[in-house]
Amino acid sequence: MEFKHTSILLNEVIEGLAIKPNGIYADGTLGGAGHSFEIASRLESGKLIGIDQDEAAIKASTERLSEFIKNDKVVVCNKCIKVCSCMGACISDEPNMDGTARIEVDGNRCISCGACFDVCEHDAREFRDDTERFFEDL
Repeated sequence: MEFKHTSILLNEVIEGLAIKPNGIYADGTLGGAGHSFEIASRLESGKLIGIDQDEAAIKASTERLSEFIKNDKVVVCNKCIKVCSCMGACISDEPNMDGTARIEVDGNRCISCGACFDVCEHDAREFRDDTERFFEDL
């Protein structure tokens, strides 16, 4: 079965993001990479991390974003989502102060197993608060 995807409000989203060429962006619902393609097209030294639970979406978006993946502008992955037993992890749309992407954890669902941190190969696991404070809040 062929993967089909229609980007909704594409122009409005891209305009609203005001993409910085050196920014770090995360798309937590990658789908067919419509929004991600437009983001990646505007990056120079920046990076886009694309995540989706759907393996068909990962495959389709990897193909669509291949030119950007080769240039190290885009990472497509879903390892953190796959290992999360309680679906408590999600990519934050607010980066760290230095611009790097991070995972924002829903403390009401996360069981603090750390599996998402262990499998991340792309530094998306960086979060603003230190680890002690993070686990104190849970």
